[in-house]
Amino acid sequence: MKKVTILSLILLSVISLAACSTNKVKNKTKEPKVENKVKTSDNSSETKTNESKGNESLSFKGNYQEVLGEADFSNRKVEDGYHYGDLDNLERPTWATARITKADYDREKDEKREDIKVNPTGWPKKNPKVTITHPDGSTYTGHFWNRSHMIADSLGGEPIKENLVTGSRPQNVGGRKNDGGMAYLETKVRDYFKNGNEGPVDYSVENHYNGDDLLPDYTIVNAKSSDGKINEKVVVYNVANGWEINYKTAEVKETK
Repeated sequence: MKKVTILSLILLSVISLAACSTNKVKNKTKEPKVENKVKTSDNSSETKTNESKGNESLSFKGNYQEVLGEADFSNRKVEDGYHYGDLDNLERPTWATARITKADYDREKDEKREDIKVNPTGWPKKNPKVTITHPDGSTYTGHFWNRSHMIADSLGGEPIKENLVTGSRPQNVGGRKNDGGMAYLETKVRDYFKNGNEGPVDYSVENHYNGDDLLPDYTIVNAKSSDGKINEKVVVYNVANGWEINYKTAEVKETK
């Protein structure tokens, strides 16, 4: 009987240990799955539908710009004065904001335009003279590239690398009437103050780059006046109708 009792106790101990082991496995907390993500610029999520488009399709969007809706400052808060983001690790300009007042506009209107003494990142050694035929049939003949302000000189922007991009002529001013591209919202803000409105106007600009390209393929601009007369979010395309752009080297090639 003693042998049976001892064997029974040993058997019960083994079963008990096995049960404990099973419970430990069941109650073990599962380790969360960690994914390695590469952080991109703040505006990389903006207008994702445009990222897959080529130059030809982009250039036919409006007058080299497209209104996306009402101004959205959720990515970049606007404060009093003028502020410029640091250049990134490739020396590319990132963002700029301003709360533009009537006094700012009047001061810039009365002052001579500031000379640009620096080249923006990606500026080519040779700026070719070309003829660009815009989608409306009008043409531009002159240098392909402009030192394009993120916040315009006429709105108080400074001629510094943090506020300049290598932009195609249409990116800077649009078509023949110079009322598209970056000039689209710039003109609206100037006209707003010209018509006697006091403002201020909150203004933000963020560039989008693909990978290690030195030139932005598009730029997001937001502008909203305190009275709501201006309230737009716009994408500006760094393209030229009929031309192919290498965004790393700034080399261009006519496509027709």
